[in-house]
Amino acid sequence: MLVIRLTRFGRKKKPFYRIVVADSSAPIKGKYIEKIGHYNPLLDTPEIFVDKEKTKKWLKVGAKPSDTVWNLLVEVGILKKKLITKRTKKKKGKSQKTETPEIKTEIKSEEQKEKTEIQIEDKSTEDKPEQTPEKSENVESKDKS
Repeated sequence: MLVIRLTRFGRKKKPFYRIVVADSSAPIKGKYIEKIGHYNPLLDTPEIFVDKEKTKKWLKVGAKPSDTVWNLLVEVGILKKKLITKRTKKKKGKSQKTETPEIKTEIKSEEQKEKTEIQIEDKSTEDKPEQTPEKSENVESKDKS
């Protein structure tokens, strides 16, 4: 799978990034297929250069941009909608693991309750029409005899 991502260059504390197309299994600082632009965040107005033709070509081929590259492409005008990502710090311990399944089970149990309520309502409405024709048939048969 092809990925459009940033590759870091520059000295210590002075980053400079290349926007490259690479295979997803390739290392981040490793081999890439093609350079399609660069990004310098240290300037007063960060410099973003992207070759639009090459980028559109790779997006059509199926290359998926990383979140940061996606946002850079939005700023340049190649993509339209900005991607918002929320980063949270990972907590060490078991408390995080146990919270997630509890939430899922609560949602499932609520959905099951709603389904059973719907099924009970359906059964009650089905029972009523079936009983009335049987009574009317019995009454008709008694009238005939």
